[in-house]
Amino acid sequence: EGKPAILFLDLNTSKTYTYFREVGEQALEFRSAGINAVSDLQTNSLWDIRSGNSLQGSFIAASLVPTIYSAETMFSYFRASPYPDPLLAMWQRFASNIYITIAEKGYGQIAEDTHFPPLYPALMHLLSFVFGDAFLAGLFLSHAAILYSLKLLHEIFSQWSDPSSSKRAIAGLLLFPVSFFFFSIYSESLFLMSVLPSMRAMSSHSWIWAGFWMFCAILTRLTGVALLTAMLYLMWKDRPLLGALKHWIGLSLPGLSVLLYLYVRIAHLLQRALPFSEPSWYARLVPPWESYLHALKIMFSGHSNYIDLLNLATATQLLALFLWGWKKIPMEYNLYSAFTLLILFSRVVETKAYNSMLRFSLTRFPLFFILRLAGKDAQYQRIITSSVACLNLFLSAKFFGWGWVA
Repeated sequence: EGKPAILFLDLNTSKTYTYFREVGEQALEFRSAGINAVSDLQTNSLWDIRSGNSLQGSFIAASLVPTIYSAETMFSYFRASPYPDPLLAMWQRFASNIYITIAEKGYGQIAEDTHFPPLYPALMHLLSFVFGDAFLAGLFLSHAAILYSLKLLHEIFSQWSDPSSSKRAIAGLLLFPVSFFFFSIYSESLFLMSVLPSMRAMSSHSWIWAGFWMFCAILTRLTGVALLTAMLYLMWKDRPLLGALKHWIGLSLPGLSVLLYLYVRIAHLLQRALPFSEPSWYARLVPPWESYLHALKIMFSGHSNYIDLLNLATATQLLALFLWGWKKIPMEYNLYSAFTLLILFSRVVETKAYNSMLRFSLTRFPLFFILRLAGKDAQYQRIITSSVACLNLFLSAKFFGWGWVA
């Protein structure tokens, strides 16, 4: 109809609400103001997203008019163009569009898009010259990265135990309820493909290659800095610590990646060069115990949903597996897991309990091996495998239908 409209997504139920933005002759713009509430930028009036009614402020008692537009045509693509083929377009969801926009147009198009480190969109941009657009480039990159990562995982797990245990651990990873993110335009697969060769290079004392792959990991996801603990430990065993030039080169490469990422943030932000707080994502850093208390508070607030429960359960399971399996895998992998969990447990998203912990757990690969060691009973394995496979199908269907599942 040519009128400005807006879509709201209830993260608790994945239900969408679409309204025309005009009230009188004024087209309003909105920002989040808490659970199921928004405020308009013009008058700071408070609105309920489910009813479209103004709750307080200058527009008290006013209502937004529902639209006839479908949610699919109005979902935020973050300035990316919807892919025309519906069978492929189902992968173009949420953060995928941010990566596409960065790959096509660079940083600065979306508020605080520097939350997303540059390597994954940079590779998408380069591959887009081959595939014709960043969307197909991203799909290819994720698929190729996870396939190579599975090969590396099989080799690493086989060193820890017999090949059958290795295969079961990899099967558990692929059946994990949100494993479809490995094949989406998300950075999980590229991050895993960077971490694994870095760890292998450290084990063989190939410090320069270890530093190079750590450089790639940090510029893909900031949790890549957790690799430094494993590197320093293995360098200490390769005595004298920092006694060789290759030690210094290996450490300088991840240091360079941190400086490059800070440069990206400084170039597009006037404040918050260090990501201690990101208001657009309602995220901040806290002591690890505070994040767990926050998750419990969300669970008992009356506003939680099954995703909050799954994220909290996943966080608890990750910690339990780490503690139980401490002596069952090499120390450098324990150190990597420990520091990664510390990073993940130090982040709070105000509106959710351990937001995206399900997705973040995908790259905690040592814990999937420990999980398989914890359940060797055949009947137990059948029950767990069938349960997680069904949950995977359910969550993937939700994801493809624009449901928030992480």
